[in-house]
Amino acid sequence: MSLKHFHLFFIACSEGLMAFLGRWSYLQRAAGLPDWHGIVIAAAGGLAGLVYLTWFVRHYRTLS
Repeated sequence: MSLKHFHLFFIACSEGLMAFLGRWSYLQRAAGLPDWHGIVIAAAGGLAGLVYLTWFVRHYRTLS
């Protein structure tokens, strides 16, 4: 596995972890716990990861 492929894999794993954090935080909120910051953090992290993934895929071919 090349470094570029590992980087794509790492971004995908990070997006999966953000989805897990968002779902877990949502379920904690639904159970009556007052903390909703995890949902916001997961959404911000997921969005930032998608922006970075888009940028990386665009520049994927120019990387050596």
